[in-house]
Amino acid sequence: MGEKQNFSFHIEAGEDYKSRRLIYEEPGYKLIIYIEMSGVGQFDWVACDTELLKWTLPEGVLIPEEKKLEILSRLNDWCKKKKIRIEIGPPLDMKKIFSTYEKKGYKVEKFTDGSTKIFFHQKSIGWESVFQIIIALFIGSLIVVILIVILILIIRVFNQSIKLSKL
Repeated sequence: MGEKQNFSFHIEAGEDYKSRRLIYEEPGYKLIIYIEMSGVGQFDWVACDTELLKWTLPEGVLIPEEKKLEILSRLNDWCKKKKIRIEIGPPLDMKKIFSTYEKKGYKVEKFTDGSTKIFFHQKSIGWESVFQIIIALFIGSLIVVILIVILILIIRVFNQSIKLSKL
């Protein structure tokens, strides 16, 4: 028989529908990792590896690198058994992301409240699109003219039949 585990994982509800708390416990230690719904198809949940710096209990005690790797390995095994896809990695470098967008020609504006916004340019309409619009308008106008001519012919035929019926 297998040896009894001296650790456990479980997931608790978070502040809203898109967040959870991943709880790791072993004798004398508890680690709470904030996880969020993933925005990509390959993961269900994502978290920053900065969550693995210090134990939640005992509060503030640093987690040695070897222990961090052990926890991640255990988490990987647990996720496979539970069929949950959790990715824990470094936080995004937003300065680098904004810089990349600026290099691509997008306007990046920093506001006094600390937020940053990327302004995506709307693509200009090329000559090919203008030509397609003109053709579509021409065909649409032609259809309207044909329908009006047909309607006029129907009205004339109707008027003729009324005149003949009065005779």
